[in-house]
Amino acid sequence: MAKPPANDDRLAESAVRISDADLAAYVAGGLDARRSRQVEGFLACNPDVAARVMTELHRAGAERAARRGGRGPGGRQPWRVAAAALAACLVSGVAGWSVARATIADGWREDDGDAAPAYVRDALESEQATQARQAMISQIETPVIDAAEVRRELKMRAPVLPPGWRLMDAQVYPSDDGPGLNIVALAPGGRRVSLFTVKAHGLLDASPKLARRGRNAVAYWERGDRAFVLMGDNTQDALMEAARLLARIS
Repeated sequence: MAKPPANDDRLAESAVRISDADLAAYVAGGLDARRSRQVEGFLACNPDVAARVMTELHRAGAERAARRGGRGPGGRQPWRVAAAALAACLVSGVAGWSVARATIADGWREDDGDAAPAYVRDALESEQATQARQAMISQIETPVIDAAEVRRELKMRAPVLPPGWRLMDAQVYPSDDGPGLNIVALAPGGRRVSLFTVKAHGLLDASPKLARRGRNAVAYWERGDRAFVLMGDNTQDALMEAARLLARIS
């Protein structure tokens, strides 16, 4: 008899029973490490449920991150686990937090071979979550940014979009460096781009750099106390051109 694949819903249901109470406790950070891992495995195999859990984590994430220093049960971040687990099912069909984290984070390198900064990983995870949200009818895009509110609540200035760029969505996601803002915009020509902004230590200059993995690339830079990561389906040249424009006006 053929063995069912690791991400088969029937396998997850037969191995572990997850109730609504378990999911609520997971969102609240009230499960022990073992039960949290079981919930994460269940979410990895059930993207529809994972999307709903991601919504709840998104609503409570900033407050919980501030209260707990951004860590959940077992020292891991519940939002990151759920987002990465869902991305693993949608992109690779492979369940499990460790595999999902590797899928998103591993292999992104600068031109000199060094690993990309940690906030590049945060940006990629926020983009995975954003794409999941935009595919959901129940999740409404927010095409507005209140600069004063961003400064007050996130303790950083909101990025400025160039003339001709149309804001499509703006959402806040937790990261290792505190709440980050992910903006989706349409650039001239209808190109979809995603700009992630988070507080940083200002160790890099304002000249954008590329991080690559295979044929994929993202551009990143820092200015003052903020870090920026630009993502999109553009060519690397077009991505860098857009990044240099944003770096001049941000």
